[in-house]
Amino acid sequence: MNALIKQFLLDQQLSTNDLRDYCNSVASEISLIWGIDDVHQANENLNHHHRVLSDQEALLILANVERAHDATQGISWETIAWHISHYFETERGL
Repeated sequence: MNALIKQFLLDQQLSTNDLRDYCNSVASEISLIWGIDDVHQANENLNHHHRVLSDQEALLILANVERAHDATQGISWETIAWHISHYFETERGL
């Protein structure tokens, strides 16, 4: 997310959900937002307590999720979990 948008949301005490809802109402479209908090939650759900991700690593995983996105499959918790596991196997050798 752009730093200016992030600061605006903080200044206005708005969440990313508020931003999504506003954009959806203006554009007559829908959007789904996955963030680094979701990656951290998915990693926690995998019970990999010894496998902690930095915010930068979580953002890298999100970028990989987006790059590999298949519109017929969508993005789910399972998709994110797969990318986390793949990251640990390929990048960290765990």
